[in-house]
Amino acid sequence: MSLDDLPRMVSADVEEILRQARGSAEHLGRSTVEPRDILLALVREAKGLLAMVFANLGADLEAIRSTLERLTVPGESASDTTPELSEASLRVLRLARMEAYVMFQGRVEAEELLLGLVLADDDQTPRILRENGIEIEGARLALIRARNEWMTTSPSSPGQSNG
Repeated sequence: MSLDDLPRMVSADVEEILRQARGSAEHLGRSTVEPRDILLALVREAKGLLAMVFANLGADLEAIRSTLERLTVPGESASDTTPELSEASLRVLRLARMEAYVMFQGRVEAEELLLGLVLADDDQTPRILRENGIEIEGARLALIRARNEWMTTSPSSPGQSNG
């Protein structure tokens, strides 16, 4: 699956987050987009409903961003090809799609992408999230709480990440 295949299953916000993650990987000369690239783009773009989820979790976005930037390493050399999603990143998207299905969302929103990252089996990303107090059950509850708040306070339609 490439980023070109995603529009049917992800929101415009998630497409933008994945584009930013790909841009970071490309800038670093890597041939693949890893879950940590996705998490870094997600943290940098936290707004609207996603920002509410992070707030409900008491997450320190600056600490997460700082940790991710410290762990980011360049590739061996600049590549002429556009980085593709790694197997671990594809797994994150599959997990996010399952979470979206369970939450009755038609497409993967940024919030389900966060849930996919929490559930991921890549070694760094879930560990970084756990070290910052983000576990799957708490994240799901924070999302439900944020969606309920969003529906009562936002003129936007529920489940949208627009901020």
